[in-house]
Amino acid sequence: VQWQGWNEASPPHIFVAGGAADSKDIILKVLRALELLDFQVGIDVMVSKMYKDRDKLNYPNLKSKHFIVIHEELQAPWEVLADTTLAVLSFGMTAFETMAAGIPTLCLSISDDHASAADALSSGLVHLGPVEDVAAGLPSEQRIAHAVRNILRSDALARLSANARQAVDGKGVERVAVKIVEAIQRKNAAGG
Repeated sequence: VQWQGWNEASPPHIFVAGGAADSKDIILKVLRALELLDFQVGIDVMVSKMYKDRDKLNYPNLKSKHFIVIHEELQAPWEVLADTTLAVLSFGMTAFETMAAGIPTLCLSISDDHASAADALSSGLVHLGPVEDVAAGLPSEQRIAHAVRNILRSDALARLSANARQAVDGKGVERVAVKIVEAIQRKNAAGG
């Protein structure tokens, strides 16, 4: 799957994920934030068997002006990602998958190491901050909606897509192996 860009004649497609259990309620916060947009979007939500708030995602509990599809136990996320304009999710493996596909990604982090990794990948995604801030109301739903609106209405989509593909290019193991071999060669050359 490679990001194809966004045809502005049709509503953008937003992919939402909060991690396996989404213990920090990222999915619901993002869905509430997307309700603040002043334009229509299509929303694909990925949840797992461990997701505790499944009942909150069913009608009539989930009232929305947007078209929302809930994907449970999505086995082939690339089928949904192929039509995605922007991903809004919890940083983790899914963020690497969206970046590898060149999907512009806006994320929230669930731990300090995720925050550090998201910050390190800032050229290829937008990190809104740690989930602890989300639980305290920050970033606010208004801030999430503002970030989505700004990304969609700017030239950031194409830049984020290109940078994401470059940052997550599938050659990381090769680069690490080269560094290990170089370190061994330096050690051997130094007589050690």
